[in-house]
Amino acid sequence: MSLLARTRTVVGTAGRWMWAENLALVIAGLVVAAGEVFAIRWIYLASFGTRRRISPSLDLPLGHAALWAFGLIGMVLSMSATYRLLRYGRLWLAVPLVLLVCLPLLVIFVGSLYASLIVAAIL
Repeated sequence: MSLLARTRTVVGTAGRWMWAENLALVIAGLVVAAGEVFAIRWIYLASFGTRRRISPSLDLPLGHAALWAFGLIGMVLSMSATYRLLRYGRLWLAVPLVLLVCLPLLVIFVGSLYASLIVAAIL
């Protein structure tokens, strides 16, 4: 068996296990959180870096759009993951994941929505 075939087998087995244990939504929430961090960092560097890559009139709307888009998507994913883990998951796996991953992600995503509202109210 070649290395590529073994890799496909391992990835396929891991994917089936994650789907069976309802972990796909949890991992998707983590990916969205990482995407939000990278998007906000890119917008900040493009707005206030050594060389401006976006116009000054777009830095605030792009930041709000990123916070709202990633915040809403992540909030729905973390709530769905919490529900599916508690409803269908195994208890020994669901409780630590909900307490250590899903609820903190939910707080972070709701916080990004709230931060966008606070910045919009101040400016």
